[in-house]
Amino acid sequence: MQVLGISTTTLNELGSNLEDKSASPPRLQLHGRITVSDQDGSFDTVRIRLRGAIRTRIGGQVAVEKLPPSTELRSNLDFKPVYSASQPATDEQHLDFVCPIPFTKDRQKSSFSERGLGGRTVSSSPSGMLNAFVPSLQISGSTYITRVTALTDRHVVRGSCDVVYWLEAELLRSGSRDSIRKLTCAVDVSSLAMPMEVEVSSPSNDLDHVEQLAKPQQMRPIHKFFTSQTRARLSVHIPKRLGYLRSDSSSLATGCRRLSIPVTVDVDLPPPSNSSQQQEGRESTLMQTQGLKCSVRAKWFTRKTFTTGPPAPESVINNTTVSTQDLVMTLPPLYSNSPVSIPNLISPTSASHSNYSTSMDLDLLLPQSVACPSVSTELLDIVYTLDLSLKFESDGLSKGPYVANFSLPVTVRSARPYSTVGRHCFDPLLGYIEEDDEELLCAPPVYVP
Repeated sequence: MQVLGISTTTLNELGSNLEDKSASPPRLQLHGRITVSDQDGSFDTVRIRLRGAIRTRIGGQVAVEKLPPSTELRSNLDFKPVYSASQPATDEQHLDFVCPIPFTKDRQKSSFSERGLGGRTVSSSPSGMLNAFVPSLQISGSTYITRVTALTDRHVVRGSCDVVYWLEAELLRSGSRDSIRKLTCAVDVSSLAMPMEVEVSSPSNDLDHVEQLAKPQQMRPIHKFFTSQTRARLSVHIPKRLGYLRSDSSSLATGCRRLSIPVTVDVDLPPPSNSSQQQEGRESTLMQTQGLKCSVRAKWFTRKTFTTGPPAPESVINNTTVSTQDLVMTLPPLYSNSPVSIPNLISPTSASHSNYSTSMDLDLLLPQSVACPSVSTELLDIVYTLDLSLKFESDGLSKGPYVANFSLPVTVRSARPYSTVGRHCFDPLLGYIEEDDEELLCAPPVYVP
């Protein structure tokens, strides 16, 4: 018995009767082959099972959480003869089969969050796919326990967590169902075979985006009151569905993926005062023609927690990893949101505010610590947090750089295979274009002087 490979499909392709195809979750399926020689009719049925388990060990404590197995039954009539040019008269026959990868039991119910491992709150995405897929993993860590004796001692307790899969095939005789032979083969289920997407899991509101008001950097408190009515207001919008994890030639070699996050920046320029109309009019012109420069610092926090039983200090191990990436980007020119489409036609002495917008894509290279989806089972939790610090600079911002900070609890989950076909690009005349399977989305065109 051998494993030929792993592919991605949906429940619709597996024969499901779901009416809403867009709601069908993706599945991984394993392709395998069983080869027999000199089949004499001693069996007539083959039972194939793909099993998985989460095994944790901390000190002398061991726990096992079994994943729901998937089973396939095939007949001996499904075996096909093997044709070989080197051995024309071979008696070998093979059976090719497809077996779905087991999914974990979903602990997240109708509520958006619940008490998870050790009494902590575990957030769930609205789609309920947080616990759908657990790849093959090997995690190690350590914890400390204190033993109170004549002298107080702190001891290091080491532990490990393994997610393993194996394939079983039994050749059965009809009637009695006696097992003639049993075959076993280890399976490595990698998360790189599964298309995944990243989504903000914060249930703070019903909006489809997260908004943050950027603040001027290093402003003295005494100046806040006097400049609150005259300074520009800069707000940053990030969608809750951050995007899909994409692979390229470099990421396939390193095991890392890329995430492109669309970001929208809105700038609200106040009406110029009577004493500084010329200065503020010049700043407005600079904002429109030169655009904004953005310095980005992205931090990925990965927390992996595994346990062997009730939440006691000696039965829980936490492993936290932090990865940092710095980017410097120049945003496209600002385009006007005012009724007048050409910003230069807006008089600098107008008494109304001037609203402008621009967009950019944050192309982040995900570290290897974010290679697998979010997990929440009885023995294993994997939680991610993305911190973004964006600093905007421009000659038109007289109050200095503006800074916006985001701390986003995110969920990495499986995505529909055909969802990753959508593409987006920047066109100098049409703005940002996103091609999806159902529609073509265009951002407002940028301002071209």
